[in-house]
Amino acid sequence: MKFVPDHVQLRGVEKAAVLFLCIGEERGSALMRQLDEVEIQRITQAMSTLGTIPASVVEEVMREFSMGIGGGSGVVG
Repeated sequence: MKFVPDHVQLRGVEKAAVLFLCIGEERGSALMRQLDEVEIQRITQAMSTLGTIPASVVEEVMREFSMGIGGGSGVVG
């Protein structure tokens, strides 16, 4: 099983993959319906190749997402 080290910088698509894995199937499916086919393919490919993500990396991705949403900046597509 692939393991992602704590110090790795994830790309945007990899961060999106982590977020989808964290929010679960029901919410993830609803969100996927808002994306186009290319975006879905890129994210699902990243999800399948991520391997094991350390908790510290997951926490940073979730913190970054929360700060973006909470800071009023919204989400830019």
